[in-house]
Amino acid sequence: MPKITTIILAETATQLLTKAIHSVKLANFILVIDTSGKLTNFKIPGIDFKIIRYPKLLTNFSTVRNWALTQVETDWVLFLDSDEQLEPRGINHITQILSQTQASALAVSRSDIYLNKLLRFGEAGHQSLPRIFQRNQIRYIGSVHERPQVLGQILPTNIQIRHLSHPNISQFLSTVNSYAQLMAWEKTHPQSEGLLTIWLKLLTFPPGKLFYNLIIKQGLRDGWRGLVYAVMMSFHSLLVRIYQLELIYGKKK
Repeated sequence: MPKITTIILAETATQLLTKAIHSVKLANFILVIDTSGKLTNFKIPGIDFKIIRYPKLLTNFSTVRNWALTQVETDWVLFLDSDEQLEPRGINHITQILSQTQASALAVSRSDIYLNKLLRFGEAGHQSLPRIFQRNQIRYIGSVHERPQVLGQILPTNIQIRHLSHPNISQFLSTVNSYAQLMAWEKTHPQSEGLLTIWLKLLTFPPGKLFYNLIIKQGLRDGWRGLVYAVMMSFHSLLVRIYQLELIYGKKK
């Protein structure tokens, strides 16, 4: 049977991290990549996993994921975030599919649980994301909202991952702000868009994204949680362009 290593990037020891590790305890190997140096003494009774300290300051999520791949010895790898959980018996499900496919990667269905409710619509409802890869067929690109480049076929599956996102609105807002700053920096160093393009996107992308998530993707069907989620994603789009302009105009002083 194919052997699988689960990689989890983590900064702090949280209850969510413990639950994430529990959800993949049947994997052949579990690697927790410590991105802060704060997980040295982190243990979970009855579960065997290895903590590896990332040797640099985390400024690029693709870089740390690609580095983590060099620490893997199995043919297959599953990436799981520290605030996600794989479905019950998910490793068995994955192994069964891998033993029957020639694909280079498997895509899973990921949904957000926001304030104790599963979001079924909008941007967060049932995203299909490649998360299981042949180790030598994958490379991540992008410093923020990193994405995998896969050599070969990606097989869609019904494997479920639940993302337990943002326990409150203030933390959600803080995360959106941090990611917007990082994305603006990526777009500005080197500068990949002209000022006119940035201004046009600032005026059109946030309202367009709000309409897309609430109406086209039916986010309103998730009630007030769906509304909050859509507004936050639209605000993220706005902040990225504002921070881009701040960086560009700041350099011209």
